[in-house]
Amino acid sequence: MLSEIYHVPYPMPYHGVTVEHSLQALEQLFKADVDPPGSRRSSSSRSRRGRLLCRAAELLRRLRSLCDSHGIVLIADEIQTGFARTGRMFAVEHAGIEPDLMAVAKSVAGGLPLSAVIGKADIMAPRSGRTRRHIRRLAAGLRAGLAVLQVIVRSSC
Repeated sequence: MLSEIYHVPYPMPYHGVTVEHSLQALEQLFKADVDPPGSRRSSSSRSRRGRLLCRAAELLRRLRSLCDSHGIVLIADEIQTGFARTGRMFAVEHAGIEPDLMAVAKSVAGGLPLSAVIGKADIMAPRSGRTRRHIRRLAAGLRAGLAVLQVIVRSSC
């Protein structure tokens, strides 16, 4: 059975939703519906009618602190914002935080189909009897991913 998914308001000053409103809603969710230990928190930029809503740096810093205090894994969705699309390698770098896991895709291989999950060693380490590597027939995508990384590294020096 899939675990339940909960949503809290995303900070959007234009609509009167502040970072504080979002965090209060999250705390209320913990009190009323969710047991925080073992929970997962995904933080993503949201697309709305073609616009990219950038994550508020303050929200990310406070989420990192909240996740740390409750033992929650912070997951950053960098599919639309990763690989130098925001002026840094990953958008979360603008907030000065390090997520536990990051989902990346799209620009990682310059348009070829390739995606990845990047994470801290203690989370990504293979468990007994399980493997986390699934590389089949992706040679072109992997070569493209390496080329993209080389271009980014050369451009940032």
